[in-house]
Amino acid sequence: MFSFTELCEVIVLGLTRRVERESNPGPPSRLIDSCDIGKFGLNCVFNCSGHCKGNVPCNTETGHCDTGCNVGYKGKFCRDACSFGRFGNGCVNICSRNCHYNETCSHINGICSKGCAPGYFGSLCSKVCPVGSYGLNCSGTCSRNCIGTCGNTDGSCKCAPGFTDSPNCTMKCFPGFYGINCQYRCSGQCVNDETCSRYDGSCSQGCKENYVGVACAFLQETSASTVGLPIVVAVYSLCLMAAFIFFYLRPQFCISKFAKPKFAPEDMKSGQSSSPKTSNSDDDTHNYQDLDAIDDKNSYELMQASENLCAYQNLELTI
Repeated sequence: MFSFTELCEVIVLGLTRRVERESNPGPPSRLIDSCDIGKFGLNCVFNCSGHCKGNVPCNTETGHCDTGCNVGYKGKFCRDACSFGRFGNGCVNICSRNCHYNETCSHINGICSKGCAPGYFGSLCSKVCPVGSYGLNCSGTCSRNCIGTCGNTDGSCKCAPGFTDSPNCTMKCFPGFYGINCQYRCSGQCVNDETCSRYDGSCSQGCKENYVGVACAFLQETSASTVGLPIVVAVYSLCLMAAFIFFYLRPQFCISKFAKPKFAPEDMKSGQSSSPKTSNSDDDTHNYQDLDAIDDKNSYELMQASENLCAYQNLELTI
């Protein structure tokens, strides 16, 4: 006599119930319950996250991803995507900041969905444009009039002498200007008032008289000024001599010119007494003495007036 096992399966809301029943007399039939794939928990009412590593089902009891999470997800249930600005396995990678329109990268692979910002390229937009190129997708070419290379984002650069209008540096300097970015003004001292070179400010026909230098910007000392220096020194010396004579020698001259000779009265008296008596009368002698006294008085007064005049002049000079 043969025996067999009868299996009956009933599916109810994600719950698979299997009933095993032996045909022979023996133990009673038993019920076996198991959750469908993607379900877990009591009565299998919960859904797995679907992000378990390798896309394996989650634990039917806890819902955990026992093998870990797929790239771009984190947590025990692997439900949460990487935080803003992070991506990859375990969310340990940082997105580049060069996504177009400042968007964030994919939390799974780090790719910028709208491409790279101007000046950058690569799958992760982490590479700078090669030297000599710039712009969106590095499609722009730096100007040949740049000093060195241009900026990777907009092509801006320092223009070579004679050019301006960054970022392209294609515009020549306006007349009267020269140099890097046309930042210098011509000296205006070129012969025949020609415009200076837009590169270095030089004058093709030379500088005007008395001006030197590449850009004719320096005034040279002339020979006339060299000759005139001794003349100035001579005139200054003469002025010093005149001042010396006027301030020092003139007062001495005033004193010496009008000073009265020194005669001792005793000498005069002795001279008179020693002279022989004449036949003149006493009246003549008396008249002579009076005349001499008048002359002495007049000379003394003249000397005093002269001395006062010199003293007054000296006082004025001192003041």
